Amino acid sequence: MAPVTGYAIGRVTGTLTPLPGSPYASGGSFPRPAVIDRSGRFLYVGVGVTDSSNGAIAVFAIDAATGALMPLPGSPFPHIDNGGRIVALALSPDGRFLFTGGSTTSRMSSADSPSASTVS
Repeated sequence: MAPVTGYAIGRVTGTLTPLPGSPYASGGSFPRPAVIDRSGRFLYVGVGVTDSSNGAIAVFAIDAATGALMPLPGSPFPHIDNGGRIVALALSPDGRFLFTGGSTTSRMSSADSPSASTVS
C-alpha cells in the first residue's frame, strides 16, 4: 500500500516540512490524483486496490491547525466502474458531488461526496 505524504510549506523560504504523522496510509496503491474541497476540510485521493480494476477513493479530513490528515471511517470507498484506474477527480462547486475519470475509456462517473454523509 502506498502512502499519501503531506508537507507544510515555509512562508518565507518555501521549504517543505513533513506534517505530523506523515506519511498517511491511503489504503491503496498509486495514490493519485488528489483534490481538496473548497472549504479545505477534506482531501480526496484516487487509489488502486488489489481486488478491483476500478480503484477506490481515499478520503481524509484535514486538521485546520496542523494540516494533519485523518482517514474518514470506511475510507477508501469503493469506486464505481469508470473504465480503469482513476486518473481525474473534480468536485462540484458546492462540494456535494465528486466526479472521476478512468484510464481506459472516456467515461466519467459521479457520486455523492463521501464526506457529506460521514462527517458532520
